[in-house]
Amino acid sequence: MRNTDRDWKGIGDKEPYWGVVTFDQYRRRNMNDKALTEFYLSGAIKVEQFLSTFKHYFGDDFKPKNVLDFGCGCGRLLLPLAKTIDCVTGVDISPGMLKKAANRIQKLDLKNIELLEVLPDKKFDWINSYIVFQHIPPQRGLKLIKVLLKHLEPGGFISLHITTHHKENSESDPYEEDVDDGVCQMRMYNYDLNEVLASFYNAGILDPNMKLTNHNGHVGSILYGRKHI
Repeated sequence: MRNTDRDWKGIGDKEPYWGVVTFDQYRRRNMNDKALTEFYLSGAIKVEQFLSTFKHYFGDDFKPKNVLDFGCGCGRLLLPLAKTIDCVTGVDISPGMLKKAANRIQKLDLKNIELLEVLPDKKFDWINSYIVFQHIPPQRGLKLIKVLLKHLEPGGFISLHITTHHKENSESDPYEEDVDDGVCQMRMYNYDLNEVLASFYNAGILDPNMKLTNHNGHVGSILYGRKHI
């Protein structure tokens, strides 16, 4: 099994923003103030979508006080989350990306965000992970999902994105993209949706909802659920 942690530490050092959103304007050679603003604005739009979807499914019951963003990268989602949630924790394996997140947090003088390289020994009202597990081999990722679910408070909410297959006739490569002459690779992995749903059920998330996603031919789902009290 490939050591994707090593890959992402390298990507975080070499191409931290492009590693999160693979548009050419976010390559290190192209980054400028306009691109940086657009990068973080895209995160604010995505968080609004999450909040709207949770409200649609769960109404006024969705009132999290502390949220974990697993695979937070450069903090694209952390910053808008910090404007609506009391306590925000970001976890990522890449020190390079966490450094970018810390710089942005300091610039905006946000005081309610904690950045970590490992999961803390605490539970959360909301756990989110978006465009992260698609880069983790399922043999490891399924175990990580079970660990995350143990960090979810009874009555807490989860939004989890996974990829399930590669669309036929898509122009994107279904497997990998070299970042630095093959030293680091951004690999894509597909999950068995039934296995993920089984983990949800065993953790007490009995009635999850699903939104389909298609990122340049990589098809998957965002699962929204609530852990039964």
